[in-house]
Amino acid sequence: SGVTDIPRYPELSLNYDDRDAIVRKGAEGFFSYAENAFFFTAARRFDVTLDLGWQYLTLPMQIPVGATIKYLTVSPGDTANSDGSGLGLDVGAQARFELGRTFDNDNLGEVSLGITITNVGRMQIAWNTPSKRKDVQGMGLAYGVAYAQPVAVARGVVTGSVVSTPLGYGWGLNYNILNHVNLRMGHDMVGESSVSVGAGINWKTITMDYGLQRHPLGASHRVSLHYAF
Repeated sequence: SGVTDIPRYPELSLNYDDRDAIVRKGAEGFFSYAENAFFFTAARRFDVTLDLGWQYLTLPMQIPVGATIKYLTVSPGDTANSDGSGLGLDVGAQARFELGRTFDNDNLGEVSLGITITNVGRMQIAWNTPSKRKDVQGMGLAYGVAYAQPVAVARGVVTGSVVSTPLGYGWGLNYNILNHVNLRMGHDMVGESSVSVGAGINWKTITMDYGLQRHPLGASHRVSLHYAF
């Protein structure tokens, strides 16, 4: 994704009045900025049974673990030979269990606890400038909790989630209809905060998702296609 038609002004160290006068004259030109990322993810689920020792109560749990290799490219677009790229690794795990089994109530849904470590070993963005500068992105820890509640309407499932990251937190809602259609919305409280909406369709092993996120620089559209094998 990227932003086009960004105005370029000369680098000046004047007072505010002089700077405003130059801005009123107009930009010297325009440039674009783009970031693209490619992801490869592998995951595996482990089924375990936790013995709680409460009157011989056992709790079946699903523990998915996975890793993502990501390749990021950055293109400022205003200077030749100023592109950057880097390779990074993220790892994560979940623990899912039925709340109804814990409290002996079949009307209750499923609880999910998750944790993710981003930029394992620190990710470096190497620039092809004469100085060969490298920007380092430090490791980060994110964690969250989600609850999925079955509803009678259209045999749906409503899932609410809250996540915390080093930059802030956010929340989201997902309504799954007939196990094939997903309607989503969320609120990202990082920085200037933004609201996002989206939808997805899944059929057998293919899933297609679309998301729209508002931002002060403009709306961001994201489309993804997922194939499971």
